[in-house]
Parts: sequence; C-alpha cells; structure tokens
Amino acid sequence: FMWFWDFCVFNSSTAVLNSDANSILSNFNSATARILDQIAPFRLTKVQNRTLPWITDSIRNSKRIYRRAERKWKASKSTVDLETLKNHMNNFNRQMKKARSDYFSQLIDSNRNNPRVLSKVINQLSEAPHTSNLPTSPKRRHRRQMEETRESENDNTASQK
Repeated sequence: FMWFWDFCVFNSSTAVLNSDANSILSNFNSATARILDQIAPFRLTKVQNRTLPWITDSIRNSKRIYRRAERKWKASKSTVDLETLKNHMNNFNRQMKKARSDYFSQLIDSNRNNPRVLSKVINQLSEAPHTSNLPTSPKRRHRRQMEETRESENDNTASQK
C-alpha cells in the first residue's frame, strides 16, 4: 500500500502549493494514472474471431428464426410457442450437425493423399468433447436459471441473518 501513501502525500502537498482547480485536477489525474499503470498495466490483446467454416447463410437464418421463437416463448410462456421453439431448435441442430459432417467429409476426401492435413483433421475430431455450440432445451435452460436465482436468494437471506 506504499503507492496509496505516496499518492496521499503527493496529492496533499500539491493541493497546498497550487490553489488552482485545474492544476489540482491535472495532478490528481496523472497520479491516479500512474497508480493504475502500476496496479494494472495496459496491455493490447489480439481477439481471435473463431469462425466455423461450415456455417452457411441458411444456418444463420435458421438460428435467427430459432432465437426469435425463443424470445417469443420467453415472453408468452405458452405451450404452442414452446412447441414452435422446439421445432425450430431441432431444425437448427439438424442443419448444424449435417453441415459439420459434410464439411469434414469433404475435407477428408479432398486431402486423402495429404497425411499432415488428415492428422490435423483427425486430431480436431478426436479431441475431448467440450461445451457444444448447439442450444439446449429451453425448459432445461429456464430451470437452471430459476435454480441459480433461488441459490442467490438463499445466499442473500443467509447473509442477512
């Protein structure tokens, strides 16, 4: 906490010497910037936009329709909207699986004589399964959100006692 002490001493001595508000504000800004640079220096990072090569315009459109149906169901909570949502979700999931399968089949077929590409593709396909990009059931997602809300409410009531 030495930096905080330095800041307090620097700020108070400057305030005594300079009664001008602009110079005080300038000194404050430079001191806080110096402290911030010591605590959390500014770093540039590259954001990697990972695009999935098998996503087509029809899949994007299907996802748009699916998300629209999901918003409609969340607002109405009707069983008709839920069934519509399930149909759109299943359609989207089918399209994604087929497009991914077709993409990798074509990649393997076109690189049949290229062991480097084939091993890379096989490694991609055989990686341990991670979280899927495919949507989950709206009821399951809603149930999880409700459980998280209850848990946070229970934590708040327990901390108030």
